[in-house]
This record gives sequence, C-alpha cells and structure tokens, in this order.
Amino acid sequence: MSGVKIEVPDKMTFFFQDGYVRYRVAYGGRASGKSWAAVRGLIVKSLQKKRRILCCREFQNSIADSIKHTLEENIELLGLSAYFNSTKEGITCTNGSQFIFRGLHNNVSEIKSLENISIAYVEEAENVSEESWQTLIPTIRADESEIWAVFNPKREEAATYQRFVLFPPKNAIVAKVNYVDNPFCPSVMIEEAENLREKNLAMYRHIWLGECRKSDENALWKYAAMIQPYRVKQCPADLERLVIGVDPAVTSADTSDLTGIVAAGSARNPKTGELEYYVLDDRSLKASPNEWAKAVIALYVDLDADRVVVETNNGGDLVASLLRNIDPSVSLTAVRATRGKILRAEPIAALYERGLVHHVGEFPALEDQMCSFTGDPKEKSPDRLDALVWALTELACGANAEPEVGNIALSY
Repeated sequence: MSGVKIEVPDKMTFFFQDGYVRYRVAYGGRASGKSWAAVRGLIVKSLQKKRRILCCREFQNSIADSIKHTLEENIELLGLSAYFNSTKEGITCTNGSQFIFRGLHNNVSEIKSLENISIAYVEEAENVSEESWQTLIPTIRADESEIWAVFNPKREEAATYQRFVLFPPKNAIVAKVNYVDNPFCPSVMIEEAENLREKNLAMYRHIWLGECRKSDENALWKYAAMIQPYRVKQCPADLERLVIGVDPAVTSADTSDLTGIVAAGSARNPKTGELEYYVLDDRSLKASPNEWAKAVIALYVDLDADRVVVETNNGGDLVASLLRNIDPSVSLTAVRATRGKILRAEPIAALYERGLVHHVGEFPALEDQMCSFTGDPKEKSPDRLDALVWALTELACGANAEPEVGNIALSY
C-alpha cells in the first residue's frame, strides 16, 4: 500500500498513531469528518498486521445498519480494493485481518462470547447505554486491545458523554472536533451551518459545534424528574399485558423517518394496587416496510406480546396487511391519529409525572426524543416517542385502567 495518501483533519490523526492507547474518542458536531477519519484509521490498522476489528453500534438489526458500506467506500477511494474481500457477512484483509459487525442492544450473550478483538469501534456512540458499555468494555480484553468511539453529543446525562467527556478514563485520547476544524468540509455544509447560526444560535451550537442540548423548559418530559428516578433494572415477572407500539415509515430513503417500534408492559403495584407501566425495548429502525414489519413480528414473538398497536395514518390498510402477511395470527390494533401529537402525548407524560412509568434499562435515543418534545408543529416527527405513546395509551386504556386514566382515548 506504499504511496497511498490519506488526508484527515489534524485533530484526528490520533486514529493513525502507533502505540497502545486504550480509548480513542472523537466527539463534536456534524461535518467534522470524525467517522471518516476513524474508518480510515481502522483500514490502516487492519493492513499493518492481522487484527480482529469489531464495528458496533447500539442498534443494528442487520448488517445494512452498520458502517460496512462506509468501509467499502473508503477502501475503494483509497485504491486498496486489492487487499480486501467483502462478503455479506463481513470484510477480510489479505493478511488475515477481519471486520465483524454487531449490535449491542439485546445481544449481551453474543457480545460476551466475542474473543480476540483487537479494536472495538463504536459508531453513533451517543446512543450507547451504560449497560451496553458495561457489557462491551470487559469483552475487549486482548493484550493492548483498544476501544474507539465517535459521537455527536446530545445530553450531559447520556452515558457516553459522562463516561468519556465529563469523567474520561485513564489512557484515553478524547478530542472535540467540529466542521471548523475540518479543512475538507464541503462548502455546502459550511453554508448550512452559517445559515442555522443566523436563524437559531442554540441549535447551531448543538448541531454544528457539538454542544449538549440544553433542557427545554417547554419539553413535555424532564429527564431528571420524570425518567431517571423511576428507572429499574427489570420488570415484574407477572405483567398483566405486553404490547408493541409502532409508528411506521412508508419509505426507507436516507431522509426518511425511522419506524418507531417500542414494547411496553403493565403490572399492578403489589403495595398500592395501582397499575404501573414498564418500557421494555426500543427496536426502532430505518428500513423498508417489509423489513420493519419483520422486525415488529420478531419482537412480538420474542416477548410473547399480547398485541401490536400500529398507526395507519401513513399507509392505511397496507400497514396492517404487511404484518398479517408475515404472521396471520398476530393480535393487531390499527389506530388512526385524529388529534395533535401534544394532545396524545400529554396524558402519557402525566403518567410519568406520577412515577407510574419505569424504563427497564436505558434507551438514550428514545429518551432524547422525549426530553426534546414540546409539541411545536415545526418539530420533526418523533418516531420513537410516537410508538411509545401508542403502546402506553393501549395499556392505560385497558378495561382495568380506565378509572385511573380516564382522559386517554384511542382514535381508531
């Protein structure tokens, strides 16, 4: 590979440096070149000697969700295709190096079984929960093994921000990089950043300068008061009901919304007799209609759920048909939103205020949407949050719950 020239921002040359560093972390705003610098660093490291490289993220429902395509693109751009072989399962190098791709969420046993990992690269690390970090870090235990991460900060409370920015570990390089540090930043991105700075300075600082989002006083959910105090490690074994809420996307383009897929259950508090709710999983993903339908049914089967509640505003009867084509026996409720999102979300937020909703573990991406949602019509549709609201509304409106939450009504 002699003669190959690799250009990256000066602040991120540490991804290429020799010598052992346990943690190499880059964080900051958009268009800084973090991901490309890290990916190119991985390519160089894989060519230097035989290494087993784990590329992971919190949510990965298929290898298409991984950085595999980005690796392939950079290998080709660098003129190194002759040294690599890419298959559906992964990427291998002529010297024996191997790239494997895994999701962290709900794959504890698989992650723990991985051996001889030289480098674990965590993309979109802002969404990684503390539980996932506690699983991953002890797994990467080969001599001089390293953990790399890149992320765009969301909130100071997030596990990744706490772990690497506020309280960085020993033997770590942690660098904040932004588009202003990237001499290769496309002019169109610079224009977008400058335009936002003129219109909304706070949002500019968050998106383009990588500053944590400040808590919005108008947000319907408050992390410190409504989510964190009631978080639990496990739910009761005797759930009365378990449902899956779905807010479907009808396309899977890069600009499409995610399909929100959130599972929740309900159980009586043995001391008070009051119905309480447990958020069990967030399997939201960007996928084709057929792919997200398969993911919904897989979760329905995995959890032995009672019902799937799916919004049909986008897609109509086709949405329900997709699910029934995969599993004709699925217990399904199709709902149509006739009220604004804020009106549907307020009764659910009231349950959180009363301490009746418990998150079983951490769901950083979902919780970020919750703590950012004000109901402003200009806000981007909160796909994960919509799925959560449908699931909890179904549970709260069951026959046993109507006296407790009488102001919630499903719209069919």
